[in-house]
Amino acid sequence: MKAALVTVLLAASSMAPTPTSGTNSKPMTHSFTHYDFDIPEAYTLRDVSPAMSDFAVYEVRGKAGGPTLGIYFGNHPQFPKLKWDTAPVSSSADGKTADEYPYSPRTRQLEGRMTFSGLRFRTSRWSPFSSVHYFAANLSEDDGKAFTAIVHSIRVARPTFQ
Repeated sequence: MKAALVTVLLAASSMAPTPTSGTNSKPMTHSFTHYDFDIPEAYTLRDVSPAMSDFAVYEVRGKAGGPTLGIYFGNHPQFPKLKWDTAPVSSSADGKTADEYPYSPRTRQLEGRMTFSGLRFRTSRWSPFSSVHYFAANLSEDDGKAFTAIVHSIRVARPTFQ
């Protein structure tokens, strides 16, 4: 199943990666509207958003292929997308609520939804990207750890975006 992730005002957001410093894996920081997130050098990021959509979708994949991490930025995530035997782990702090199914070698998948409050566009009180939904299946342990690090790096860098 193809993962969908991030779209919305791509022309207004900088997709040019900026290297982060002091890490062995050399992650690159990517920006999308309100958010920054880090992608390790061994992985690629691709915008797979449908044309004329009010959301954005990205795919993260190892350079040698393999499983895909889908990341959706928008307001109406279809969570959960994958099948789970348990309830998600819920948490809330600093304007962020999260429901997550963490990666485990038993399930070989991960999924989560993060919702952020207080985001807005400079000219409007409304923001189209308050939720981030991520998911991946059929993961090796290395991909599971890398994808977990990627989604945990998602952060609000610009609460008010032009």
